[in-house]
Amino acid sequence: MIVANPHLMNVAPYKPGATAEQIRFHYGLDQVEKLASNENPFGSQTSCARMHTRH
Repeated sequence: MIVANPHLMNVAPYKPGATAEQIRFHYGLDQVEKLASNENPFGSQTSCARMHTRH
């Protein structure tokens, strides 16, 4: 039987962010582009892009 690490019992459950529709309504916007949690509107940092092209 698999037993979870007891410390995991104290981790709060994942709470997803607001949907694009909720954001649009809340702020009175016409259009919302929802990004994933690992995305940003500025793209990769230059240093990260350089490292990626090396490997």
